[in-house]
Amino acid sequence: MTKAVFYGVSTGPGDPELMTIKAIRTIEKCDVIAAPRTPKGNTLALDIVKTAVDIRGKEIIFTDFAMTRDKAENEKKHCAALH
Repeated sequence: MTKAVFYGVSTGPGDPELMTIKAIRTIEKCDVIAAPRTPKGNTLALDIVKTAVDIRGKEIIFTDFAMTRDKAENEKKHCAALH
């Protein structure tokens, strides 16, 4: 069984030019990117990354989030994302 490493990387405050060098280097060396996606299919974090890092050839896994303040809905989506 192959072991994998999970890196949690922030895109910063929203401007791709404000991403840290370490975040960019970490994304560059990863083969797989997990990115949050809204119910309408928006991927703001991934859109920010795409302007700072060449992600061609990387596998993208979308994680769906409710993007709501409803605690029950958020809990449901979080549990689904873990399974």
